Amino acid sequence: LLPASLHGVIAGEREKRTLEMLRATLLTASDVVSGKFLVVLGLGLILLLTSLPIASWSLLLGGVAPEEVLYLYTYLFVLGAFATALGMFYSTLLGRSVGAVVATYGTLLAIVIVPLILMTVISYVVVPGGSPAVGVGDIWGAILLTALALGCGWLFYLAFRWVWRRLLGD
Repeated sequence: LLPASLHGVIAGEREKRTLEMLRATLLTASDVVSGKFLVVLGLGLILLLTSLPIASWSLLLGGVAPEEVLYLYTYLFVLGAFATALGMFYSTLLGRSVGAVVATYGTLLAIVIVPLILMTVISYVVVPGGSPAVGVGDIWGAILLTALALGCGWLFYLAFRWVWRRLLGD
């Protein structure tokens, strides 16, 4: 949800021709960017806090420890901060807000979802009989997931750079 709310951050200011007005103020560029970053991150924090009463039902019904809920919400907040920073990056890099949102979702898909799918496929192929060899909670699963995420992120960067050079002719 956060990358979709970032559509008007910098690229939207450029499209509406209001970026020059922001530059005319006494604010520095880092003040503008960090302020917009914190506003969107605050929205993400509000969304997380509003979902906490519903998540607390899993604590009341049992089966989930409070530490697991804390770990999950910490992970979701860090992922939201990463998605917000990535959206800010693409919003400043690309000229159109729609392109920034699509590039942000594409990058998140490439470095978050694809490694999970690859890890699942690899773990089912390695062990005959269909049971997974490693899980996400296992240390080797975390190492494999990190390696796959880095590899997918690097491949996405190379593909993005290639497309960027083809479009701009650099």
